Amino acid sequence: MGVNEYIQIGSRIKSLRINKGYTQAYMAKQLNIPRSSYANYENNRREPSMEIIRNIAKFFDIPISSLLEGPSSMTNLQICLAESGTKNLPIPKFEGKDQIKFNQLVSYFAKLTPAGKDKLVSYAKDLTLIPNYIGLSKKELDLYADSTSTTD
Repeated sequence: MGVNEYIQIGSRIKSLRINKGYTQAYMAKQLNIPRSSYANYENNRREPSMEIIRNIAKFFDIPISSLLEGPSSMTNLQICLAESGTKNLPIPKFEGKDQIKFNQLVSYFAKLTPAGKDKLVSYAKDLTLIPNYIGLSKKELDLYADSTSTTD
């Protein structure tokens, strides 16, 4: 059993690459390896050697330890945001039950196809248009209701 089975280094490599706007082919050329090998690293199908890990860390000017840390849902979120073209959104931080719910949501999102991801985003957007779901106080809900009511 290799190190990659525990830490899923491919997710971290993919996140770095996407955030910089590089293609897999570009990265493979920079590392002097076949593109298919690089793709296998990103998809956690193949474990990169320590030499490759060092080269990746050097290329991105990051410590090797940042590639070797355990997996986190924030990495998955960064990948999802980068893939959807929203690289510059701040990553929210939650506490307690909200953090657990957020991690679950990111985990579900990461499992979806592109069409499923689009649908989930559409559902979330629709929920934010319903006052009872957007976390407004009673007073704010009343003001919202007043501002959206129509009078004939």
